[in-house]
Amino acid sequence: MSQTNDILARELRHLGGAGAGWVARLLPNNEYEVNTDIEASDRTILDLAEQVLAMEGTLRPDLTKDIGTASVAAIVGSGAGNLNPTIVVVEARSIGANRCRVRIVGIAKEGLIKQLSAEKAVKRIVEQLIARSA
Repeated sequence: MSQTNDILARELRHLGGAGAGWVARLLPNNEYEVNTDIEASDRTILDLAEQVLAMEGTLRPDLTKDIGTASVAAIVGSGAGNLNPTIVVVEARSIGANRCRVRIVGIAKEGLIKQLSAEKAVKRIVEQLIARSA
């Protein structure tokens, strides 16, 4: 996804200058995904996800405009010292009266030293969603 690549490169440029932004464009995107069912309505989960993502980073509604399901997205810090910008998208789809299927995807740039930024961010968001929906 070119848009994802551009956004992450721009975020890294803000942290490390023009050279960091240029190099970031060459780095591969690392993606991590979790799918889980939660006892709550899809609207409740999306509201909670919006709150959690707003606390963790910067909401980015522009990243969800092409997604077919209800979703919310943000750029959050992750990795070493939470300095690696990571895109996190939370999608929720109703699968029953008070149950929904939640898909959380994280995308981050990774160099030679793997920080597992996408995985760490997704796991952090999943934990918070489950705890808040209980």
